[in-house]
Formats: sequence, C-alpha cells, structure tokens
Amino acid sequence: DSWVDYMLWESKARGRLTAATVHEEASPFGDYAVMLCGTNAFIRDMRTQFRALGLPVSRIIAEEFQLR
Repeated sequence: DSWVDYMLWESKARGRLTAATVHEEASPFGDYAVMLCGTNAFIRDMRTQFRALGLPVSRIIAEEFQLR
C-alpha cells in the first residue's frame, strides 16, 4: 500500500521550510521518502538537512525548478 501526502509550503506566510519541520509532521520517517522541487540551492540544503536526520539518500527524490 502506498500513498502521497502533499504539503504546500508558502515561505512568505510560514517562513523557510526545514527538514526538522517535515520531520515533526512525519516522524518517525520509517519507510517515508521525500520529494523536493526547487532551486539547486534549496535542494542541496534540504538534502543535507534530511541526511543529518538519518534519511537515506535513496529516499530523497529531487527535481530542479527555476523561474526564468
């Protein structure tokens, strides 16, 4: 059984998103994976934070997004 839980995060209204915030909402990570979409800097920063919380790199899925 699998499902996706989507959380829209608007930084302007809620402040900068951190892996710790996601961890508070989804703790423990168990068999969760995270999907990130954003700039290279955002993805790199969040990947580092999730790794520090013990999430395996194989469960961090990322797609670069840039406004032009």
